[in-house]
Amino acid sequence: LKISPLRHFFLLISFLSFSGPLVASNFVLSNLEALEDIIDISVTQNNVLCFGGSDGALDLEVTNGVAPYTFSWSGSGVNPTSEDQTGLAAGNYSVTVTDDIGEMATMMFTITEPPAIVISDLSSNSPVCENDDLNFNLTALGGNGSLSYIWDGPDGFASTDQNPSILNVPPGAAGEYGVTVTDDNNCSTEQTISVVVHPIPDVMATLPSQTICSGDITSISLSSNVAGTTFSWTVSQTSVSGATDDSGNSIAQTLTATGNI
Repeated sequence: LKISPLRHFFLLISFLSFSGPLVASNFVLSNLEALEDIIDISVTQNNVLCFGGSDGALDLEVTNGVAPYTFSWSGSGVNPTSEDQTGLAAGNYSVTVTDDIGEMATMMFTITEPPAIVISDLSSNSPVCENDDLNFNLTALGGNGSLSYIWDGPDGFASTDQNPSILNVPPGAAGEYGVTVTDDNNCSTEQTISVVVHPIPDVMATLPSQTICSGDITSISLSSNVAGTTFSWTVSQTSVSGATDDSGNSIAQTLTATGNI
C-alpha cells in the first residue's frame, strides 16, 4: 500500500465473505502515518566576494519526499537541472524540486555582493620645488569591511599610509605614483597620480666678473642648468649710477662714475 504524503488519516478496510452465510467485517486503521513527509529544502549560500564578480554559489540539501528528485532552476547563468549552482553573479534565483511521486517544493534565493571600491579623490600638492614636502590625499569608499592602502612610486617610494608624505623631496621623486586600495575580502582597485618636482637651478653668469669704463654698457649673460628658468636681480652698488633692479637673461646697462656693483 503506497500513500501520497499526507500527514495523518483513517483507513477503512472491508472484507465480505461469499462462502456460506454473508458476513461483513470492517477493520479501521486509525492515525495511519504517511510514508514520507513534505519535501524540505535547505541551502548553504555563498555570496559574491567582490563587486561585479561571479563566484556566488548555492548548495542544496533535499530531505523528505520520495527520492530521486529533479530540479528546475531560474536565474541568470544557472545550470537549469543541476542540484547545486556555482559561478553565480549577484541577483535573484529560484529552484523547484520535484520528487518521484510528483510532489513539489519551491525556494527563492538572493545572492548579494559588496559595493564597489571607489577612489573618490586622489590628489597632491604637486608641483613642488626640491626640498619642499610632497603630500598626497586619498579618499576611498565601498568594499567590505576596512580598507588598506599600498603605495609605490619613483626613487623606491613605498607606504601603507592612507595619506603619505615625502619630506624634503628630491628631484628624483618626480614621476608617477600608484596606490592599491584593498578591502577585507581581498578585493582591490588601483589608481595613479603624476608628480612634478622642480629642481633648484644652478645659475651661471658670463662674464661673472667685468670691468668697464664709465659710460660703457655692461654685457652679462645669465643661464641655468634647468630649462625654463627665469631670472631677476637686485643691485647693490656704491657711487655708480645707471644700475637698476630688473629681470631677463642678460644684463645690459650703461653705468657712470666709479664704484662696484
